[in-house]
Amino acid sequence: MNGIDSAAEFASHFGFDYGRLAEGSHPDIKVFSDLVGIAQDRLAPGLIMQTKGLVKLAAGEFSREFLETDRCRFCPACVASDIGPKQRLHLAFGRVEWMLKFIHTCPQHGIRLQTVSGNWSKAADFSAQLRTAIANIKNSVGTRSSATTTGFQNYVINRVRGGPPQGIWLDKFPLQAAAHFTQLLGALRKNGREPELEEFDEHDWIAVAGIG
Repeated sequence: MNGIDSAAEFASHFGFDYGRLAEGSHPDIKVFSDLVGIAQDRLAPGLIMQTKGLVKLAAGEFSREFLETDRCRFCPACVASDIGPKQRLHLAFGRVEWMLKFIHTCPQHGIRLQTVSGNWSKAADFSAQLRTAIANIKNSVGTRSSATTTGFQNYVINRVRGGPPQGIWLDKFPLQAAAHFTQLLGALRKNGREPELEEFDEHDWIAVAGIG
């Protein structure tokens, strides 16, 4: 609301480090909790707890290989709606589901998610990162992806958002296991018993997830 260009600068005025807050640092969470007047246990569903190899979200724990934590991913249309016609970038916010590499397309707009190739050490500072991609946002808002959202992606998003169980046996497993198993099953179906997973690109993963 005050128009400061970055969350990091805003946080510095109030005695906590935004990067550490985004990694789940307890001292910084404590300062933020006191500042906004919300108990820490009530903040828990929105916290992202990062360790060396794992990232813990409300939807479960994930190995870093399944999330993008060093660069921001975003839907241009969602961001355009956030910032409004005056392009107030400090009003834009990231969605947790955009971090997951299982998600490739915005379910609302049918636009392929884009990645900001900004400073990895400031990846949590969404509004600051977007300033390096404003031209892409303008050019991509009216573009629709040729790849529609899949049942697989909708299933993952529903679980990330805490939606009702789908009533299938995958619900019994942690989300990472359920999602990656689906990908692997599709890869086996498409490429045989020894698929070359190391050679898969984004389009390959989308295809095998749909098959799985």
